[in-house]
Amino acid sequence: MAMVSSGPISLGGNATTGGLNQSINIELNQSATATISLNDANVRTLLGVPSGAISLNNAYGKSNAKTLTINGVVVQFQTLGTYNFSSSGEYTVVASANTTIDMFAWGGGGGGSSRSGAASAGGGGGYAKGRFTLVGGTTYIVRVAGGGGYAPNGGAGGYSGGGTGGNLTNTQSGGGGGGYTGLFITSVTQGNARLIAAGGGGGTDDPAIGAAGGGTTGNSAPAPRGGKGGTQSAGGAGGTDNITGGAGSALTGGNGARSSNGYAAGGGAGYFGGGGGTDFGPGAGGGGSSYIGGVTSGSTTTGTDGGGGANPDGNKPGGVADGGNSAAGGAGYMRFTFVS
Repeated sequence: MAMVSSGPISLGGNATTGGLNQSINIELNQSATATISLNDANVRTLLGVPSGAISLNNAYGKSNAKTLTINGVVVQFQTLGTYNFSSSGEYTVVASANTTIDMFAWGGGGGGSSRSGAASAGGGGGYAKGRFTLVGGTTYIVRVAGGGGYAPNGGAGGYSGGGTGGNLTNTQSGGGGGGYTGLFITSVTQGNARLIAAGGGGGTDDPAIGAAGGGTTGNSAPAPRGGKGGTQSAGGAGGTDNITGGAGSALTGGNGARSSNGYAAGGGAGYFGGGGGTDFGPGAGGGGSSYIGGVTSGSTTTGTDGGGGANPDGNKPGGVADGGNSAAGGAGYMRFTFVS
């Protein structure tokens, strides 16, 4: 709730006007009859007067509800109950006080290749969820994945670590790997990760479908030319034939091998990225691995090879994390739900 913006106001009591509190005690979730003083630390915090002169007039319009400051904009998170990070990009998040949230994250889908439709679609992004407490005043970073790019001419890697499809001159080429979606404390490093949902690998023209993002282990594209899935300890190896695809690494999918043969697709990003495909034959990209080591009550789900993003709870927005079918992959998504 919030305090009234005009009219009667008091330290104690339980009166309201128009659904707004007149009582500072009630706004602080205390008993209406609790002993209270304007000089109490929690009262000064609520009224926004840390020291010096203070009066009841300072209480007008104040709210004890927890907020999030996201890219410099204050969001009434406790009041809203949910906040959706629905566009690819990077967000800074600072909570007004310790705030426990449930997170639901989807990685980006891999991009499709240029000619074979469903037979060369990208892999679906992975899903990760878990509970976490944002410490008040600490800066967190949310990264929301981009979907892998659509071939021809080499699909671009999805925002946030997706591997690039390899091609120089041939119009037959591979899709880019999907990026990862994740929460980090202070800065974006693997060691600062609290939760990551992995991206799917790109599909390729020969044809072969891209492998799905994990789960704790990403799926592997068809051997030997396809990239391998990332794990909890290493990136996936690149596919092998004429030119070996790039290996996945921390937070980054491997690039598809680049030559005039075309074909190769990029690996999906993740805690460890999937490997890129080889340039000759069906060199699809491997999926990245998801990560839940920094949360409680966490779980991960693997997407579908050459298909949709993971959706075990039935809460995935339409198109999010889906592998591209003669198109770019679906972008990732992050949802915060207020717990306490």
